[in-house]
Amino acid sequence: MRFATYVERCNFYIYRSGYILKKFHVKRSADGLWHITSQYTTAKESTGFLVQDVINYGYWEVPLGILT
Repeated sequence: MRFATYVERCNFYIYRSGYILKKFHVKRSADGLWHITSQYTTAKESTGFLVQDVINYGYWEVPLGILT
C-alpha cells in the first residue's frame, strides 16, 4: 500500500509521497457512527477508487474493508 492516512481535528487525510490527495471532514452522529460531512479532492488524486483501496488494503490494525 503506497498511501498513508492522517487524522487531525475530525479531518481525515489521505496522502502519498508527501502530497495530500483527499480530505474528509467526519462527524459522529446520534447513531454512534462516523459520517463524512464534506470531502475535498486535489488534482493529484487519480481517477481510480482511492478511498476503496485505502480502506481495503491500508495498514490497519483491524482491516476496515475486508472483514470476515
